[in-house]
Amino acid sequence: MLTSASTFFRIMHATIMGVAVFALPPTLSMTAGEDILSQVTLFNTMWLIGLFFFGVHLILLSRIVKAIRIIPYLLMLAGTMYIVDTGAHLLLPDYDAYATVFLTLVAIPFVLGEMSFALWLLFRGGRNSAAIAWSSLRQSVAWYLNARFM
Repeated sequence: MLTSASTFFRIMHATIMGVAVFALPPTLSMTAGEDILSQVTLFNTMWLIGLFFFGVHLILLSRIVKAIRIIPYLLMLAGTMYIVDTGAHLLLPDYDAYATVFLTLVAIPFVLGEMSFALWLLFRGGRNSAAIAWSSLRQSVAWYLNARFM
């Protein structure tokens, strides 16, 4: 259940980010500064909404990867900070006055949580599954060669 929900929020994040990127190419043919700023603002708003979904994904992911000691707590903190930052962007009229504080609140958990999780996945996370994957690949290739040439 958690895996499906986490996947849903990650797909929503990717979809929103993909749509947001399409707000930028029209700026290449625009000449009025106001039109360009309007498109960039549209992109920024969609990007922020995407980060909200990414924050929810991180919180759910932190509940899934309990076997790793401190990383789930850092992922949960990073997800919470993405949500808080998005809410602050949308709700605070003077967000720019606090932008540095919010950037710090997002950046520190991001670096500690997401980067440590990525490193764990690279160096430790797939040890058993890599052996299983190679074994499965060898069996598939052997089956294919036997079926093809016999």
